[in-house]
Amino acid sequence: DPCREEFPELEALYKEFRDRGVEIVAVSVDRKRENAEAFLAKHPVTFAVVHDNDHGIADRFKPRAMPTAYVIDQAGIVRFVHLGYQREYLAKYREEITRLLSEGPTP
Repeated sequence: DPCREEFPELEALYKEFRDRGVEIVAVSVDRKRENAEAFLAKHPVTFAVVHDNDHGIADRFKPRAMPTAYVIDQAGIVRFVHLGYQREYLAKYREEITRLLSEGPTP
């Protein structure tokens, strides 16, 4: 399960960057909230997890694969998209976040 592998990595990334204003938001599209809650009980994280059972968020972003990660800048612009999950994405996320933080706030 990609989420089971990715969640601990995202948690580590969040702990590394949260003091610099970086937020991680996971969006669950499980039909039943209980499924997401059961997963989180086994894989707890400190970043935000929202339940999107009506697909309002998913429909806005239209992911072509699950999971899909979006790196969004301070202006709310999607700057990077990662389809699926690959272990090497963690290094890419770190590099992209560092690059966006070095750009500073958008005027």
